[in-house]
Formats: sequence, structure tokens, C-alpha cells
Amino acid sequence: MPFEKELENRRQGEIMRDRLALRRTANQERSTKMGAARKTTIIALCSAFALGAVALPAEASTKHSSTTISCDGVTWKYDISVSHATSGTFKIKQNDETTQDSISKVTARSANGNDILPLKFVENGQTATWTGVLPSTYQVHARRSDDKNCNGLAPGAGNYTFDYTVTYNG
Repeated sequence: MPFEKELENRRQGEIMRDRLALRRTANQERSTKMGAARKTTIIALCSAFALGAVALPAEASTKHSSTTISCDGVTWKYDISVSHATSGTFKIKQNDETTQDSISKVTARSANGNDILPLKFVENGQTATWTGVLPSTYQVHARRSDDKNCNGLAPGAGNYTFDYTVTYNG
């Protein structure tokens, strides 16, 4: 009887080894199929990007400009235009290089005239920010916020240099 019991134990051990071997084989096959599925997915995504089927979000672009503006507080200066490609945030920053410690009133207007961003005030180092701005080509408009004699004893109000950076979805 002990011999039969030992024989039975050996058979059970062999059965267990066979089952483990089958599980390993099944897991390897499953892993290979999953790898193939991942590879197919990656190839499909790469193809879609290459063909332009999937749109990537536009990255923020910046454009720097400097222009001369009258200190009379009335005259608007129309300066650079930028193409805002997707809906999103539009910013105008008055850089520290702006002369006369001027507070400027800024806005931007779409090329077709349908969208005028609300007026905002900026001074050196400050940024005017608008959110949810629709795609269009926008032209920056700026003027001094109030009348100031930037000319000293000379006649007229004089001018100041408005130095700024526009950030948009390009």
C-alpha cells in the first residue's frame, strides 16, 4: 500500500507540473496577443497623427513688439496682428521697457471685426488676460490710460514707447 500511495503522489505531482506548464504556455500566448494588440494600436495612432486625423492642441505662441503711443490719452495705436488658431487664452503683457511709467489701456480686435476683447489696464510688468477667445486674427490696440505731458516744456503731449508681448494660441 505505501508503494501505491507513493505512485499516486507522483502522478498527482506530474499532473500539477503539466497544469503549470499549460498555464505558462497560455499566459505566454496571451502576452504575445496583447503585445500584438498594443503594437497595432500604436501603429494606428501614429498613422492618424501622420495623416492629421487627430488634432493636437495648439501651443501658446508669443510675439514681442514695441511702438510709439501718444501721451494724450485719446489716440489709439493699432499695432501687430497675430493669428489666434484655437479658442483659448489671449494675453498682452506690458514689459518693463515701456517708458514714462505709463498705464496703458489695451484690447485686441478680430480681423473681421466680430470680436473686440474688453478693455483692460496694464502697467509695467502686468498682463491683461482674456479667456475663451475665439479663433481669428487679432490686431493689438493700445493707448495711454489718461492724458499726461510726456514732453516736458515742449509743445504737445509727447509720446511714450509701449513695449509689450502678446501670448496667443498659434
